Amino acid sequence: MGAPINLGDVLVAGVCRQHGARIVTRDADFERVPDLTVESY
Repeated sequence: MGAPINLGDVLVAGVCRQHGARIVTRDADFERVPDLTVESY
């Protein structure tokens, strides 16, 4: 098991997943969230 993901990131990821939205971020933690579309910049 890796390092835990920040609670704020978990909440944002959950909202994005619920609404089928992608997240645009430089935070690599989001890559570990299943079924979340992440666009890095």
